[in-house]
Amino acid sequence: MTGFCLLLVLTDDFHQLVFSFPKGKVWTDDHPGDEAGYYLVIGRSGG
Repeated sequence: MTGFCLLLVLTDDFHQLVFSFPKGKVWTDDHPGDEAGYYLVIGRSGG
């Protein structure tokens, strides 16, 4: 499960399952949001 969470956050293909970006502005830090994958990783890490 730890490996899955690591890949979810670090791989480009699944990164948007963890973080969301404004429409039309992919890969920007302007108003980022959290997706379901974020809560999965945080919940799994005990944070």
